Amino acid sequence: MNTLPNWRVYPQTKLPNGKPAPGTKWRAFVDREGKTPSTKVRDTKKEAEQWAIDEAKRIAFQVSLSTPELRQVTVAYLMNWHLNEITPHRKTWKNETARLKRLMECDWAFLTLDNTVEITRQIKAWSKARRAAGLKGQSINRDLNCISGVFTKAREELEMIVPNPISDVPRWPEEDVRETLVWSQDDLNLFLDAVEFDPERKPTKPSHFMPWVLAILNATGLRPISLFATKLEWIDLQNRAIHYPADTVKNGEPYDCPLDNMALQWVKPLMEHMRAAKHTKLFPVGYGSVEKYFRDVRKRLAVDYPRAARLIIYGQRHTWTTVNVPLFANLTELLHYTGRKSVKDVMRYVKTDAATQAETLDRRRLEHEAKLAAEAAAKAPPAAPPAAPAVDNAALLAMLAEQQRMLQKLAEAQGVLPTTAGTPAAPEQRVH
Repeated sequence: MNTLPNWRVYPQTKLPNGKPAPGTKWRAFVDREGKTPSTKVRDTKKEAEQWAIDEAKRIAFQVSLSTPELRQVTVAYLMNWHLNEITPHRKTWKNETARLKRLMECDWAFLTLDNTVEITRQIKAWSKARRAAGLKGQSINRDLNCISGVFTKAREELEMIVPNPISDVPRWPEEDVRETLVWSQDDLNLFLDAVEFDPERKPTKPSHFMPWVLAILNATGLRPISLFATKLEWIDLQNRAIHYPADTVKNGEPYDCPLDNMALQWVKPLMEHMRAAKHTKLFPVGYGSVEKYFRDVRKRLAVDYPRAARLIIYGQRHTWTTVNVPLFANLTELLHYTGRKSVKDVMRYVKTDAATQAETLDRRRLEHEAKLAAEAAAKAPPAAPPAAPAVDNAALLAMLAEQQRMLQKLAEAQGVLPTTAGTPAAPEQRVH
């Protein structure tokens, strides 16, 4: 490979004595053979020098099929470049590092890049041999995608004019993927009871945090990696949300996780415990240690409860989406809530048979009609007070006259009122 090209940095503004002016920006230059220098402006001298070094490395590794250097570059060498320059900046750097180191030991990794046909042939044979050995198709596909990513990144960063030998290697079908088991409430209670979970007890070690992890994941549907990155300052109880910055979310976009009543009943007490202990994170322990304790508990429970052997912590996210997908009006709302980017990621949760769609339409139609009726009632003017019933004067007078006539007859019979002739009747004289 070529040595690094020459590079240099200069201040944008100088003082009369030739020294850099305070606060000036710096311009970096990197020489390119047969071309104008590559240049960039940075705020500080250190940043300009770092850019110049990175650019010089990139230019030094630019190769093409017509250059002699290509015959010296092996697949392993390219993987090593990716391992040192690209992998450390990725969130999944641990898994990718182990995968690349393992792949660099394969026989085909020592072939040079000028023989892409032979690279493709050997990788195809290697893939078939691993499948014949009983390895799952999705595991082989992950390795193939990793190799392909190395060549793709090399074309982007190093401007390599070389075909990707993995593009002609077929991928294996993933029909043997084991479906993630949905947690039931009984499953969750079983694990909580197995560790004698007490929300009032202050958690101090991974075994204490395991039930909290299961309960909060069950209530929020978060990714475990996001939950363990949660800082107390991100939790907004007033607006009932957890605000995740972009660099802590898998898809690279900021995400606000809503906290409903079910989630708050778990998040608030744990938050109080952590504040009392002067911790800055909701879970001050590692995910690996909690998962290890979970596997130990699962192994004990599986003796009498075989279903427990298939339960995994990440299954809580799958369970939350499966159970709550009917609550969302459309896929866009579901994607936003769960922090996913692709519709393909949530289609597995959407039932598309006609009977389910008919029930969904009926339910949403009733909800829509009820909403319209409520809005119409809110906009309607207030009802006038009920009017007094109309009075029939003739009927009332007739009734009063009849009542008066009956009272008069009663009085005459008792000798209290005058007779109909108009003179009072003389009382009967009794002789004793």
